Amino acid sequence: MKYLISIVFMLSSAIVFGQENPDLIVSSAGDSLKCKIIEVKPDEIQFRFGTGGIISIPRNDVASYQYNFTTVLPEPKTETPPSEIQKPVVETVVKSETTGKKYVKAAVGIKAGLNMSNISNKMTDISFVSEIKPDFHAGILLNMRFGYINKNSPGRVGLQPELLYSRQGFNVDGNTVRFDYINANLLLKMYFTKSLNFEIGPWAGTLMTVNPSYVDVSGNRINVSNLQDGKDAGIAFGLGMDINPGFLLGVRYYQGLSNMANNLKWKNYVIGISLGWIF
Repeated sequence: MKYLISIVFMLSSAIVFGQENPDLIVSSAGDSLKCKIIEVKPDEIQFRFGTGGIISIPRNDVASYQYNFTTVLPEPKTETPPSEIQKPVVETVVKSETTGKKYVKAAVGIKAGLNMSNISNKMTDISFVSEIKPDFHAGILLNMRFGYINKNSPGRVGLQPELLYSRQGFNVDGNTVRFDYINANLLLKMYFTKSLNFEIGPWAGTLMTVNPSYVDVSGNRINVSNLQDGKDAGIAFGLGMDINPGFLLGVRYYQGLSNMANNLKWKNYVIGISLGWIF
């Protein structure tokens, strides 16, 4: 296309030589074309030589032109910066920081930590004293902050759904009973500072496995394997720290509100200490 335009420019120079006060078009390659400009459009310039037919040239191939003794330079092209194309989230944050607009900031994360679990026994016919069983928990979470403006004004309210694998249970008379739960938690977070927060909310769980199948307490053998696939629910509360750039630290207490079985008045409770990271 550029070679064709150069040929047109050379031929036109011979054709229009001697014309009075011709207009002038300068191509992006530096060639000059003396002609009569008929019309300047946004995407092309129409011209002709003498009384010949109208010819068009794309505006992209024109460096400048002189029309009615006025030299015109095309407006510079504006391109979207790569940062705005590749990182729309960053652009949103910058706009929020400059306009003060609030929005919800959400990030996926992981967490894991220590469980210190036990049960409360409300059975009158089987009395025993159980002890805390240490174990662990791990899972995924979604960390949300409402009213976020920027890192200096991140909002005072948050919400954190979690899905955790939690190993719980208790020790009694030298025996260990282990409960493996899948727990779903939903914590409302209220921030005292940019990072320190109080969290509270419900949790619900499904008992996946029990080990061992039987436990002997106070001369009684209890078949705990029947508890498998049982449901549990309760409330959790604690303190947390959201530390930049993405660390989470928390101490939380879980209290079961339902008995593990109709004829087994045991309720779970757990103290959890966790570390996490949000991406």
